[in-house]
Amino acid sequence: MAKKRSASSKGKQYQREARRILESQGYECEMARPKIVWVAPRRPISVGEDFFSRIDIIAVHPERPPLFVQVSVQTELSRKRSSLIAWRPHGIEVEVWLRQTGRPCGFRVYRYPFVGESAFVQRTIGQAPI
Repeated sequence: MAKKRSASSKGKQYQREARRILESQGYECEMARPKIVWVAPRRPISVGEDFFSRIDIIAVHPERPPLFVQVSVQTELSRKRSSLIAWRPHGIEVEVWLRQTGRPCGFRVYRYPFVGESAFVQRTIGQAPI
């Protein structure tokens, strides 16, 4: 029986998949690094840390404006979009990449100001044959 993975490990996997897609499109990417917090003497834990408390990936392309990406799953989509709308990042492209399950497996991309679905990005790295 397969061991059940935690939500945070799945989230990190989805972020790595999104990063691979962006890099295959010519972007140079930086992901937020975990932060070590000491909860007691000799007891550190790793806490996830986002850029600006909202962004998972910052992607830079030589011919396009910088792109900020928040990777999410369906259950968190509304909360993530609300957070980005309240932030109001003017002059920066911000997208929420919603991880799809099943076939075809990939991401549904929503671009700020979230007027609707803007594109469907097919997962290209490590995809199982259909």
